[in-house]
Amino acid sequence: MVKMRRDFNINSINASLDKKAGKAEVQKQLQEHQMLIDSTKDSFMMFTDDFTAVLVEFNSMKRKISELDLIRDDVLIGKRNTNCISCSKANDGF
Repeated sequence: MVKMRRDFNINSINASLDKKAGKAEVQKQLQEHQMLIDSTKDSFMMFTDDFTAVLVEFNSMKRKISELDLIRDDVLIGKRNTNCISCSKANDGF
């Protein structure tokens, strides 16, 4: 991005015009800069889309962990179940 800013220096474009550069050459340089700007914009938009998707997945994982934590609390509070490894004292002799 910094390199692109250096390349897209309006003073250098004006200097090129002052040197009586051909109109076609200046137009070509402007098109190249516009292409770089458009490419950077597209890349940034793809990055924001990816970041949003990661954020959605993170929130989903956080919600699922909270649900599992609530289930664990229910088991440890006293709902003695024969399938519960941590608090079951069924007929297994332990």
